[in-house]
Amino acid sequence: MKQGVDLLFFAFSDLFAQGDNHLRAAGLGRAHRRILYFVSRNPGLSVAELLSILKIKKQSLNRALNELLADGYVERKAGMQDRRTRQLKLTAKGVALETAIWDAQRPRLVRAFRDAGPDAVEGFRRVLSGLAGFRAHAQGQRRRAMNSALASMEQPHLLVVDDDERIRTLLQRYLTSNNFRVSVAANAAEARALMKSMAFDLLIVDVMMPGETGLEFVTSLRGHDQTPVLMLTAMAEAQDRIAGLETGADDYLPKPFEPRELVLRCSALLRRAMPVQRSAHEQVKMGEAVFDPERGELRKSGKPVKLTSAESALLKLFAANAGRSFSRAELCTRLGVALERSIDVQVTRLRRKIEDDPKLPLYIQTVRGVGYVLVPDRVR
Repeated sequence: MKQGVDLLFFAFSDLFAQGDNHLRAAGLGRAHRRILYFVSRNPGLSVAELLSILKIKKQSLNRALNELLADGYVERKAGMQDRRTRQLKLTAKGVALETAIWDAQRPRLVRAFRDAGPDAVEGFRRVLSGLAGFRAHAQGQRRRAMNSALASMEQPHLLVVDDDERIRTLLQRYLTSNNFRVSVAANAAEARALMKSMAFDLLIVDVMMPGETGLEFVTSLRGHDQTPVLMLTAMAEAQDRIAGLETGADDYLPKPFEPRELVLRCSALLRRAMPVQRSAHEQVKMGEAVFDPERGELRKSGKPVKLTSAESALLKLFAANAGRSFSRAELCTRLGVALERSIDVQVTRLRRKIEDDPKLPLYIQTVRGVGYVLVPDRVR
């Protein structure tokens, strides 16, 4: 238990350290950070709703919020349905600060959740629920916000890029109601800023945007980003659709369209993009050595090779992620090991048991500046 608390402390410190630097440079603190975060996630939030989520004194909230308003990070606008309600929204300056704060942290979190697998994510959800004091009797906006945060960990994250605010709002509402997490951008520049700070599973991009068009935006992405793209356009000619697909788009939906068709196309694209998971029970062949992850057994030239529990756990992790590089720090976290040096020792011992020449390893290779990777002959 104490080791778990230690890991939580260091994970929290490392995750937020860089964001704290950005806050200090702007003359702000973590109270301001919490406001920026929830307003960015819930544009149009009222002060009363924000107060209910944060569970702090109204005086404390007003002080931090007024500083953000005065410095131009947040703005208040009249509500669309009730003009008397003042709704909060980040300004361009606020979006830039929010992006800078989370530039490294969000992708890091996404990678950690995906690498840990679905079972680990569900366990993490339960741990966070308990730590946050979330109980079935919790009431009000705070419960809804926590529910939303926990649920969004498993929802596909979509980015809608369209210059028409009405369409952005409608798509966001409809897709959210169909169990997608949705962010929106009014143009290519806003989309790029969001993509620097968040990982997306699918982009929905309008073709005819002023300035940089959707086609130009997708073309520029394809040199370094392979996130699936669904193009939306009012142009129905076949040549127009071909032009969109030639830029690297994965699908094309002409306007007007049925919202249900959009959902089905999004789901189909996400299924196609989903990586094929290797079974944790498939045997891995490395020259004359064969490892059976299910039994935790290693055989070389047909003869059993004894493994310690630590060696077996490390080899199981490598086998389930063959071809994927792991840093020493990540291996320590995944295996519950305190010292990175322990990982080096286990790798050296495994090489002696697997490799023909441990000094020139073919299978458990060192990735300079990163860590280690298992490169087997094949998985069977």
